[in-house]
Amino acid sequence: MRFLIPICLLVCCSVYSQKPACSCSFQSILSAGLAAGKSAAMPIFQGSAGVNFNNYFIGIGAGIDAYRYNTIPIFADLRRDFGKKNTAFLYSQAGYNIPYNNESVHNIFGATRITDKFGGGLYLDAGIGYRIHLKGSHRLLLSTGYSYKKLSNNVTYSYRCITAPCGEDRYYYEYSLGRIITKISWEFNKRRMAD
Repeated sequence: MRFLIPICLLVCCSVYSQKPACSCSFQSILSAGLAAGKSAAMPIFQGSAGVNFNNYFIGIGAGIDAYRYNTIPIFADLRRDFGKKNTAFLYSQAGYNIPYNNESVHNIFGATRITDKFGGGLYLDAGIGYRIHLKGSHRLLLSTGYSYKKLSNNVTYSYRCITAPCGEDRYYYEYSLGRIITKISWEFNKRRMAD
């Protein structure tokens, strides 16, 4: 047992001193944009962070999506750079929507709404973009793509009556919202993990 700690330290030091096969770096992306579809265009905001290696970026992110209903998408972010200077890129995001601060638009005359609960669902976003290299390790990204978000809504109404129990009606709605997304982003904090 007493030899286990020095062996572990030697293994860790030898792994740390080896040169990695790729040139990796940390990277963060902040985005603002508009989502437009059958409903009016609404703002979206996103932030993601991860690792860039060999023209690929893998990270995780979250945002605020105000299209039709307010949601907080939490997603995995994958990007692939193209071109001699990596100016073009493809991106895809997949995750889950968490609804917040919403109210159903459905009302029934003469009824009192008892419950109005929203549930989350699938979130997808994929598209193409162009990178403009700025000073240092900062980049400006312009992108457009297609996005999809799904959520549900449970609503219960109660009716006035003279004798109890009074009647209740329950309704379940599902929303599958496809829309076109345009974003402007700032890519920054690129620093090498190893030389």
